[in-house]
Amino acid sequence: MKPKEIWYKPKVVENNNCYNYAVDDPANDFRQMGVISNSDKSNTICDDGYCEYKCENITENTLNDIPEAVVSGVNESCQTGFRKICNFIRNGSFSDYHWYRQDEDGSWSDKPGWGSVSVNKTDIESDAKEKGYREFCNCFCIPDKD
Repeated sequence: MKPKEIWYKPKVVENNNCYNYAVDDPANDFRQMGVISNSDKSNTICDDGYCEYKCENITENTLNDIPEAVVSGVNESCQTGFRKICNFIRNGSFSDYHWYRQDEDGSWSDKPGWGSVSVNKTDIESDAKEKGYREFCNCFCIPDKD
């Protein structure tokens, strides 16, 4: 799956984040994991005003949002009709998460926050580290929307 033309439209770029992009849902809502399923589990754990993302919570909320999703390794193949998305987190003074999706040619793409789609990535672990996302959480095989 290559990014659809809609992902290059200015209003879509400005109003969707990496999770919207990874799950291919340009809903213009800066989606958070767990919102689709109305999960009451927070993606972050906070203590004395300091919050950090927890992979376990993100994984649970993602699986609740996409019940057909299957946890997968970075290098594992998905079954026919599914595609891979992967998540990394950064904790510290500016805690954040970031998602990548695997395209039909095997390369990876992402969409940072309000930024534009970036394609043809081959090593998402190195790319994530360069962006400050040092902790790999999980990959998932999710139903392809095409």
